[in-house]
Amino acid sequence: MTIPDFLKAIGSVSGSWSLAAYSIAAVLAIGNLVVSRSRKESPNSIIWGIVAVICVLGLTPTIANAYLERLRIIGAVYRIRTTVLSPEHFPVSGAILHTTASNQTTETSQGIGEVTVPRATMPADGKITIYADLDAQFLHGHADIQLANDPNPSVSIELRASGDAVISGLVEDSAGHAVPDATVSVLGGASGVTAANGTFKLTTNAAAGQMVRLHVEKKGYPAVDQDHPAGRDPATIVLTRVHSAGKKAQR
Repeated sequence: MTIPDFLKAIGSVSGSWSLAAYSIAAVLAIGNLVVSRSRKESPNSIIWGIVAVICVLGLTPTIANAYLERLRIIGAVYRIRTTVLSPEHFPVSGAILHTTASNQTTETSQGIGEVTVPRATMPADGKITIYADLDAQFLHGHADIQLANDPNPSVSIELRASGDAVISGLVEDSAGHAVPDATVSVLGGASGVTAANGTFKLTTNAAAGQMVRLHVEKKGYPAVDQDHPAGRDPATIVLTRVHSAGKKAQR
């Protein structure tokens, strides 16, 4: 039997057992002192040895219970040491970490962050994904990890500048009417035409949150350039109709 197994067995002993051991030890100790004083002799070393053994036995369940409680606390939470690196493989500070198994977030310092995942929120298969985001530089990354017996695993995430964000929006005139068949283009990205309801959706070469420039034109309207963050709320672009003489159309 290993020491942890022994402690687990002893930890199941009730508190009354410990109390009884201490009581027996106390009775023996007091009796030994009384006898020794009546005989004016030094205490019997054998008796004191027995007292010490009983005290140790009485203390063992307390120690075992403390050990088991520590195992329970450690086993209830995974603490995942997460290393976050830049595209150039340098440690990144200020990256925000979050997981698919918890709503908690943490921030890296000198490239290191600790993500905690309670066992109660862990999926049945033990697989989770850790995300790292550095929005100020439009860098993002993630890593999958399989949680098992190790309560303190480690994982590494390399951030990358994604350029696959999309941008959507609506083109309308100054009266709030949808403008169909207007040509919309993203500077350095895709282009297309608006649908019958004036909406559009285009791919970009930017990351989510990064500003892109939209260029919109249609015959009878002056062209409009407008900046808008990719991958966020839809953009609304207003075209103002003009006559060939240069005056605004009257409605």
